[in-house]
Amino acid sequence: MIPEFNNEYEYGDKIEIIPQPSFTHKMWIEEERVKNYIYDDLEALRQMIYKCINTERGVYPIYPSFGVKKEDLFGKRKEYAYIVLTRRITDSLMLDDRIEDVFDFSYVSEWSKEDNLGMKFKVKTIFSEKTIDIEEVIRIG
Repeated sequence: MIPEFNNEYEYGDKIEIIPQPSFTHKMWIEEERVKNYIYDDLEALRQMIYKCINTERGVYPIYPSFGVKKEDLFGKRKEYAYIVLTRRITDSLMLDDRIEDVFDFSYVSEWSKEDNLGMKFKVKTIFSEKTIDIEEVIRIG
């Protein structure tokens, strides 16, 4: 006796994908705590961008394909590291379906002291016409 299934969808039917809300826990960076929740889509996305940039890709088993690979840039020239990081940050962030574009990268020499690399860029999202402005100092040494 072979069970019979009554599938709702036939080959070629269009399936509507409904995006889920960006409900997540709030990271308190200065306090090094995770508490409360974020209900705002843009704020949740801003936190994900921060976490993605500051997580080394491939190091943590829970995040095998999340983050930006930076370890191989330690000790390299800042000009080279900046070029490589712009591509890696773009590639990592574009994996999220809430992000439409990552653009307008700029190097900030005032923030790029010692082993740090300062950069700014913009992120276009599906949530609004406004872009998210990101200012980040990345340790490369």
